[in-house]
Amino acid sequence: NSTLAYTTILVIIWLVKNGIINIEYVTKLADYLSATEYIIMYVILAVMTRLISRRFSKKIFKRSAMSTYNEEV
Repeated sequence: NSTLAYTTILVIIWLVKNGIINIEYVTKLADYLSATEYIIMYVILAVMTRLISRRFSKKIFKRSAMSTYNEEV
C-alpha cells in the first residue's frame, strides 16, 4: 500500500515538474525536493518499516510461543 501511494506521489511530482499539472501548492512542494531525494526518503522509510515490523513480529512470536507452551504444560 505504501509503495503504491509513494509511486503515485512521484508520478504527480513528475507531472508537475513537466508542466502537465499546474497546481500552485503542489508546484511549491515539488520544487522543495528533487526526485532523487524523494527516492532516498522512500528507501529510508522502507528500511525503517522493515526493521520495525521484524522487531514487532519477533515480540509477537515470543508471546504466542510462550502462551502455546504454557497451554501444553
